[in-house]
Amino acid sequence: MKINLGFSSMGYASGGKYGRGKTSTEVAKQIETNYKLVEKFFELEQNNIMEMLVDAYRKGLEVIMEKQTVAKAVITGGAIEKIEQKFRQDLTESRYDGLIPGVPTRAAKRGVSHQLAHPYAKGNPQRPSFIDTGTYRDSFTVWIEED
Repeated sequence: MKINLGFSSMGYASGGKYGRGKTSTEVAKQIETNYKLVEKFFELEQNNIMEMLVDAYRKGLEVIMEKQTVAKAVITGGAIEKIEQKFRQDLTESRYDGLIPGVPTRAAKRGVSHQLAHPYAKGNPQRPSFIDTGTYRDSFTVWIEED
């Protein structure tokens, strides 16, 4: 079994340096090249991810033992949702500040946010890194393949 951490392709309606005219997968590649964010997420959460998967499979086996049929998607679905939720939560809570060189980013410190009417206003509050429009965070996805 192979766990994939990636991004679904969503277009950016607006955005600053990274997003304008690009898709979330293009932005994700650029962020991964510059910051290794998903790599760091997996490094920090590897044990939790394994626990989520083991728990999901344990529940699936219980259902199978009760002579019910269960699709792989149902068994792993809960774990997949938990992993995706954990990545988004870690971004929102600025978990990577100080753990990755260059994070928090200058744009985050300055409060640049295309979710606001005036993205570059001086009075904007500091925001979490990598959540300028929310598209990068929202497009994160996990899927499982058989080897």
